[in-house]
Amino acid sequence: TTYRPASVYSGAVRLVVLNDSRIDDVVNRRRHEGSIAGWRRWAPRLVAVLGEGNHMTALKAPHAAALARRITELDHDFGA
Repeated sequence: TTYRPASVYSGAVRLVVLNDSRIDDVVNRRRHEGSIAGWRRWAPRLVAVLGEGNHMTALKAPHAAALARRITELDHDFGA
């Protein structure tokens, strides 16, 4: 997308990155690093975590429960 925020967001942001099973770990890691860097320019308090599953399965059992636990942990870490 070509969208650019008008300003930096100062609040806490959680980003879940997911692996693509069609590519190897090195390429996945590079893609995650690029995504995280891009988000962090606009959200300096970004916390990124690696989720389970992939883009199509992350919100389905059993991955959804693991994601919910991780988000709860992040909320605790942020003091929410």
